[in-house]
Amino acid sequence: SHTLPAPARTIHTILIACLAAVLLALIWWHAALSIRQMRHRAQDYWMSRQTDLAGMLALEVATDFSAGLEAGLTQQRLELLLLQKLRQFRPLDGQGQIFIWTRQGPLFDPRLERGPKDGLDAALSRQQGHGARNLALLAEAVAQGGKGKGDYQWAPATGPELVCWESIRLPADTWTLFIATPQSAVLSSQGLQLRVRTALAAASLASLL
Repeated sequence: SHTLPAPARTIHTILIACLAAVLLALIWWHAALSIRQMRHRAQDYWMSRQTDLAGMLALEVATDFSAGLEAGLTQQRLELLLLQKLRQFRPLDGQGQIFIWTRQGPLFDPRLERGPKDGLDAALSRQQGHGARNLALLAEAVAQGGKGKGDYQWAPATGPELVCWESIRLPADTWTLFIATPQSAVLSSQGLQLRVRTALAAASLASLL
């Protein structure tokens, strides 16, 4: 049988190894690109849902508030009724949360109810540098009013939250209604975790072959 000389066999082996390395790199690049695209699609979908929901709720709250004033209810009574209604609301299939801020500070924030009782400022300031930045971004959003969206990381352990906000113009005050979905819930809800693992497993299997 014909065999290649030693130098040729060495070159042949190097070429095969290089080809395998290039193929593996292409597989991993394609998997990473697919994962990024899936993440972006999922986040865009949820941000769109949050924007629509914030607008709908803002209009509903403003309408209920005006109707309540015309019916003779006081502003304090209306605020209590509306906050109680919003506390019971579970947005985005129960995976999102609502919190409301005014220029004077938080009017309703579930993080205050779950966390320490010494205020959100103190709670955020202990979060390894995230607190001051997040609080400043939130205060700026409240001050600017209108509509917006952002990416807030309230705690290092939980990862970022995708946040949409819309201001509600009330006669005596302006509420800024925030709707937030943790990024982990976005990825989980779209089945991305399973698809990511599948893509990585396929790439690993290809590398073995």
